[in-house]
Amino acid sequence: EKNIFYFAEQYINMDPEEYSVDFDIVSIDQTSATADVIFAANRHDTISDYLSIVKAGGIEVGTMDLEVLALCDLYAYMKLPDSGTTLVTHIGRNTVLHIFLENGKFRYYEAGTCGGEYCSSMLTSLGKVRDDEVESVKMDIDAYEDSVTAKNVITNSYLPDLTGEMEHAVISYMLMGGRPPERIYFSGGGASIYGLFDVTNERFSVGSSLINPGSVINVSSAVAKQILDSRPAIMNIAVAMALR
Repeated sequence: EKNIFYFAEQYINMDPEEYSVDFDIVSIDQTSATADVIFAANRHDTISDYLSIVKAGGIEVGTMDLEVLALCDLYAYMKLPDSGTTLVTHIGRNTVLHIFLENGKFRYYEAGTCGGEYCSSMLTSLGKVRDDEVESVKMDIDAYEDSVTAKNVITNSYLPDLTGEMEHAVISYMLMGGRPPERIYFSGGGASIYGLFDVTNERFSVGSSLINPGSVINVSSAVAKQILDSRPAIMNIAVAMALR
């Protein structure tokens, strides 16, 4: 991870103290020991400008994860359903964001811990997957020599924990007066994990689907098409921050 942030500094033409950066590992080449990584960065002063304007209007300012604000901009841009309650679960590398929209407007979010690293730790400890191959296994589990064991770890251990977090977030939202979700969307690099939609549909009585920002933006030819086709949700944060 330290190496990733070092390389981010080579590509982002700002002082590291001036911005926040997030990343997602797209693919890993074990042979050459290299990885394709997507960076998303946002200037701190941009947020400060927003805060100054709000405070000048006499509005009380609270604290919210920057990713939540950016993702809500993306959902509005993509015109997600603007009626009823929508739950969007964004599965990032270290954290999960459960975001509730009511009639298309943000209402509540809850952070969880069942991100990609949590899944990786289960695969290495329970599935006996090596540390240097775990990302490749998550991206293409059927290519793994012991895919049956890896799939069992994900469906019987990781996904029950993830959907348990989702259920807790729903209960918290309803205790605040919100309504249960009528639909569920997934975003983030972890949204491509094996069995996610089957387990979610079994646990909740509503349908679930994937958010694909590539369907509403023009993607540069420099971005490998096969990457977006296989893992469209990895672009969510990058597109969301660009929209801000």
